[in-house]
Amino acid sequence: MDPIYHSADLTVDEMVFDCEGFESGASVTLTKLQAAKVTIPVGAPEQKYNRAIYVSKPDLDPIQKLFFKAVKTAEDEVQARSDALAGGFTKSLFDSQVYVKGSAVRVLGFAKP
Repeated sequence: MDPIYHSADLTVDEMVFDCEGFESGASVTLTKLQAAKVTIPVGAPEQKYNRAIYVSKPDLDPIQKLFFKAVKTAEDEVQARSDALAGGFTKSLFDSQVYVKGSAVRVLGFAKP
């Protein structure tokens, strides 16, 4: 599946909602999310987006729940991983720069089925 480009102007919570909505509607599973600068259409000024990689999933598999957390420090990362595990989000999806409200931020992404 080709990458899907999500808005760079969303909050972390809005991004979770957007990605879960796309998963549900397209019967796919998110595997990666990262900041990207792209030119759409060709020749237009470069724009900020969040590039998402999804893979197809069997129709009967449940939609995975997502948990994203912006982190700045090592302590933030430890807390984010602890919060994810406490919530049952045991699958690590990504640790990458993502645009949050237009600014590049390090975000950790987790999932649970």
